[in-house]
Amino acid sequence: MASEERTAAPAVEAPPESAPALRNYAGAWREVEGTGWLEDRDPATGELAAWVPLSGASEVDAAVRAGRAAQ
Repeated sequence: MASEERTAAPAVEAPPESAPALRNYAGAWREVEGTGWLEDRDPATGELAAWVPLSGASEVDAAVRAGRAAQ
C-alpha cells in the first residue's frame, strides 16, 4: 500500500467574533442560540481544525425532534 502524504487543514486562530454562528439541522441553517465555542482538533496531529459553536437546550430539543420525525 502506498503511503499518502497528509496535509494539514488551515489553522483557525480563534472563533469568528463578527459572523453569526450557524448550525444546520432539519434541512435549514439556523443561528445558534448557545454561547461559547468548542475546539475541534485533529486526533492524529492535535492541530486545531475548526471552532464549533455550542448549542443551547432548545436547539438540541429541535434537532432531536427533527431526527425522530425523519425516522
